[in-house]
Amino acid sequence: MENFDITKIEDFFSAIEEVKNKFGTVWFRGLTKKTYELEPSIYRSPYNPDLETNFLGSFMSKTPPFLDKMPKNDWEWLFIMQHYAVPTRLMDWTELPLVALAFALKNIPEKVPTEDALIYCLNPVKLNENVGGIMYDKNNSIPFINDKLNGVFGVGQTVSNNLPIAVIGPLNNHRIIAQKGAFTLFPHSLNKAFSKADKADDFLITLTLKKDKLEDLKKCIENAGITQESLFPGLDSISKEITKKYK
Repeated sequence: MENFDITKIEDFFSAIEEVKNKFGTVWFRGLTKKTYELEPSIYRSPYNPDLETNFLGSFMSKTPPFLDKMPKNDWEWLFIMQHYAVPTRLMDWTELPLVALAFALKNIPEKVPTEDALIYCLNPVKLNENVGGIMYDKNNSIPFINDKLNGVFGVGQTVSNNLPIAVIGPLNNHRIIAQKGAFTLFPHSLNKAFSKADKADDFLITLTLKKDKLEDLKKCIENAGITQESLFPGLDSISKEITKKYK
């Protein structure tokens, strides 16, 4: 897989330009550690995809009193669950490279970095061309999540597949809008890890953020106005920004 090493902010912008020239449409995902797998939350211990229907049932039964608008289908329920950190098969991406950089650096300087951070760059169109079990539509290359995906990706399905699929979801909260959010929807299980999938070089590129330069990079984006308050609109983020300089 092609990789760019990032030691200063100029490296970052240069790499982004090259990635966009190669891919055209690009989504980004920042990870605080290079060794983290590119996988959705429900894949990670102590969870597993078999728990999805239990999580969905519990969420649907307990949350209606707190919702202004009732979701219309299982997909809308899953997106609300994702927003409130219930493990799902959805994985967040952003169309904004600086947002991905901010996520990769979110633990700096509170934690001394012990390894490099990483940003994945995804070509969602090329990904969807390679997804098995789904008819690819070049006129709708990144579909809005819908019932046509049920056979492989539907709730409660136990189907294994070669890849996740890039989808557009409902803009049902301020954070998705602020972060220009996009999503990949994973099947119950993958034949191979996403980053090691066949033809991964066609749709994935990595940017490695060197660990001894993470604090410098964090200062650069904060000076550019990329803060917790801008990424996570809400009262909790405002309170963190107010007290941050005193810590």
